[in-house]
Amino acid sequence: MGAPVYFVVRESELDYTSQAVQKKLCGGLGCDVDSLVTQIYVATKSKDRSYIAATPASWIDDYLDWFRIPTCCRVDLYNDDAFCPAYDPSGMILNFILFFNSINYFGIIIIGASFCDSCEMYNKTTFIDEQHLWPDSKTFNHWLPTWILDNPCQDCPKGGHAAYGNVSV
Repeated sequence: MGAPVYFVVRESELDYTSQAVQKKLCGGLGCDVDSLVTQIYVATKSKDRSYIAATPASWIDDYLDWFRIPTCCRVDLYNDDAFCPAYDPSGMILNFILFFNSINYFGIIIIGASFCDSCEMYNKTTFIDEQHLWPDSKTFNHWLPTWILDNPCQDCPKGGHAAYGNVSV
């Protein structure tokens, strides 16, 4: 396998919040059959015409999937709808202080708790279709910075931080 290959869309007039634009770029469920990612995928299957060895990874697909997986986009219902990272599958984040007394016993003081659940379940995401494949532009823009900070984990492999957190064009 050779060096990684990157395909960069440089069109500055594209509105990435538009369903039509998303469908032209993505390669997953509901995407155009001739989308950019689909064409790259097809090229990986044509070994006589292409040197692309691996299937493409696409930020737009990972981001859209992040909305669709209930264990990914999550909010804290009791903390002003703050984002809850996916790597805490318990749904409860406890903030605590450990202390020790003079006889080497220790205790825990809970100083705060968070109770997390799916963004969609609590109407924190809005989709423009019945299948919940395409977020509206407000939802798309609102959660993008959060997705970039979310680390992938077993419960949510689509967190954007590891693959896209340091990317800037």
